[in-house]
Amino acid sequence: MRHVFVLMAWMLLFGLPACGDADAPPSGEGASSSSPEARIPGLDTSALEPLVAELIDRRMASVRSNAGNARAWADLGFALDAHMFLEEAEACLGQALELDGDLFPAAYDHAFLGTLLPREFEDVSARFEGAIALQPDYAPALVRQGDYLLAAGQVEQAAESFRAALAIWPAYAYAELGLARTQLAGTDEADWARACEALDSLFATFSADPAVATAYAQALTLLGRSDEAASISESHAAAVAGGGRATVPVRDTLRAEILSLSATAAANFQRGEGKLRAGDFQGAAREMERVLGFDPENRVARLLLAKARIGLGASKAARDALADLLEANPKDPDAHAMMGQLDTEVGQFDAAIAHFARASQSGSLDGATWRAWVTALGSLQRWDEALFRIDEWKLAAPGAADPFFLEALARKNAGQAAEAEAALEEAVRRAPTHPMRREIEPLMRVIR
Repeated sequence: MRHVFVLMAWMLLFGLPACGDADAPPSGEGASSSSPEARIPGLDTSALEPLVAELIDRRMASVRSNAGNARAWADLGFALDAHMFLEEAEACLGQALELDGDLFPAAYDHAFLGTLLPREFEDVSARFEGAIALQPDYAPALVRQGDYLLAAGQVEQAAESFRAALAIWPAYAYAELGLARTQLAGTDEADWARACEALDSLFATFSADPAVATAYAQALTLLGRSDEAASISESHAAAVAGGGRATVPVRDTLRAEILSLSATAAANFQRGEGKLRAGDFQGAAREMERVLGFDPENRVARLLLAKARIGLGASKAARDALADLLEANPKDPDAHAMMGQLDTEVGQFDAAIAHFARASQSGSLDGATWRAWVTALGSLQRWDEALFRIDEWKLAAPGAADPFFLEALARKNAGQAAEAEAALEEAVRRAPTHPMRREIEPLMRVIR
């Protein structure tokens, strides 16, 4: 959003129009107001971050050298979109489509930008229809259209879009959610029941998604099952606290590709977090290194870079980075937690336990830290303390299944067979498809 503010302040100071304004001064001598050259944005990129300025300047230069090239205009529009110059991006994409109306990426992004800007419903609807006609099998365009239609109160049309997306991609979770929302907007109890069934399945996977939880609770309430609706809200809160999957993904690869053009530190950080979650440690490390190039003292970026290096097996580099953080702040809970995880991996369990204890004094722990702490205690056969920490973990994440799986293993090792079976039963009840189940159940059978 900082770039939006910079642009607005700049426009107010100098009274410059948006890209494509008919009153814009020509960008070059002799350019007519209707020529493509006149529509080149007159952005002053000197106030932008260096990588952002370099990208936008390069793409504007490409347009200047060949103002009749539709792809050059589209590429400039995508870069502007990625950096929140939305009106300028929209105008540049419009120019690309005037030159070549068959460019699907430009047509689709032009339609999507219409949903973000104050544009007439008929105009945006026509943009979506045109884009979808160019590539009718791109399901994300259909669900974006469905979202727009539903927000505009066009429930039946929205349902058609979501059904069309599901016809292309039958297991498309985002389209299932959208269709369920259209069913809940009506008055047919049979539709409510169908929506409830779909949302029950979605909630099993995406219990931390507020849109899924809200729609599911609404469906149950409409069906007169208020007690169950209340329990869904509780389960959602527990899933959020336990770090569950936050959103149903749109899986819009085209929009993701456009947004990946963003060269801001914030975008690097966001991409790095996403790559870390996806297990792309090399990509995450690269993004965090870029963030630190802008902001060398960014504590969170330094932590995430260390985590990426751990994933890459570069334990020494990660340990050195964490040691630097602890030297700056000996109480840093996240650095202690990650150092403890490193020590657990290399079998330095006493050192790991000391780090976990320090981390717990200054902050809340995530699931990975709790697991490593219990693992370190179990490796030293300190079962009573392991069970005590598991009880603390349960209080911190009341909806999580992980502590029950590890409780089952700890109690089995401690000779508490009946209690171990009860813990395993509860873990499986909470998460029947949890990957830990495949690891714990065989171990339970061999422990005497």
